[in-house]
Amino acid sequence: MKFQNKVVLITGASRGIGRATALAFAKEGASIVIDYFVSDIEPDAFENALSACELIKKLGRDAI
Repeated sequence: MKFQNKVVLITGASRGIGRATALAFAKEGASIVIDYFVSDIEPDAFENALSACELIKKLGRDAI
């Protein structure tokens, strides 16, 4: 695992490319810090970020 014992901060990780990137790093062993922004475009960003955290935790990694 390339990123074992590393912490990665991903901005925009609640959806799209950011979410996919967060999951990819988690699969390589990283713990993930998810950053997101609630806006008119994405009013559900908080819930989406929590969902991404749960997916990452199911991979056995830490996520906040």
